[in-house]
Amino acid sequence: MASDVETKIVVLYGGNSSEREISLTSGKAVFEALKSTGANVRLQDIKALQEVESIATDEIVLPILHGGFGENGELQKALEDRGIAYAGSNSEACAIMMNKPQTNARLAAQKLPVPTGITLTSPDQPFEPIFPFPWIVKPANGGSTVGLTLVEEALQLKPAIQEAFSVDNEVLIERFFEGKEFSVSILNDEALLPVEIQYPDKLYDYDAKYTHQGGETHYHCPPISLSDDQIKSMQTLAKLAASVLQLRDFGRVDILCDTETSIMCVLEANNLPGMTSDSLLPKAAKQTGISFPDLCLQLVEMAQSRQEVL
Repeated sequence: MASDVETKIVVLYGGNSSEREISLTSGKAVFEALKSTGANVRLQDIKALQEVESIATDEIVLPILHGGFGENGELQKALEDRGIAYAGSNSEACAIMMNKPQTNARLAAQKLPVPTGITLTSPDQPFEPIFPFPWIVKPANGGSTVGLTLVEEALQLKPAIQEAFSVDNEVLIERFFEGKEFSVSILNDEALLPVEIQYPDKLYDYDAKYTHQGGETHYHCPPISLSDDQIKSMQTLAKLAASVLQLRDFGRVDILCDTETSIMCVLEANNLPGMTSDSLLPKAAKQTGISFPDLCLQLVEMAQSRQEVL
């Protein structure tokens, strides 16, 4: 796929969230990929929302940020207010997907399977447990499993809640779903092949994703534990979830699956997923014959199609 050198592209990366370093890696990868196609692209580290003012209205934006204002809809709203075309979901959809309780409520209202959970707005808020251990305690907003803890007994609960509240003012307690984890990438309303995630411990946490002190995590695309029928069912579920949440252009729907019973559960939706050549969306795209540079160009084209009607 050839690039259009007349199109001015700006890759926004960095941000000010706990996921800043991951965003810096993703943004640089996208910038280098587009540069390799001859695209007219520049890279901008955006540390504060008001820096949107430096973006020209004839530029197309690829927001490659994770967490914070880059993913919760604030950046998207600022771009919309200035009439700047960008890739990805709109501001309202981003705000919902960033908040796990809101995501779960939307999906549950459409009878899609989500974990049973309780939302806390204070670390001292009393609540009645409605399901047995083990539990997952995590911030209601954010990603990269920052602040997430597996709680297997009551003594672990208070420290886990405090850890989650250290990064967010709203915390979600969910019943632990015993199953394997898969990520289904969405590209232009199509569900790509699921990526099966094999991690060394009980949880796909920050260490399993990035630091690997507890052992290596392996990613399989195509998945190795699903039948063809299970793959199709998972893709259908991911597309339904993406549609309900109004996910646009690109993203991921993470799904837990008991591969013996085929029972599935939507874990979350990610409206701005990692975008290095080794990230899950690029891995899945590669299986369909889409190279990383071509994937990045597709995102530009999706944004460009909206620029023409602004």
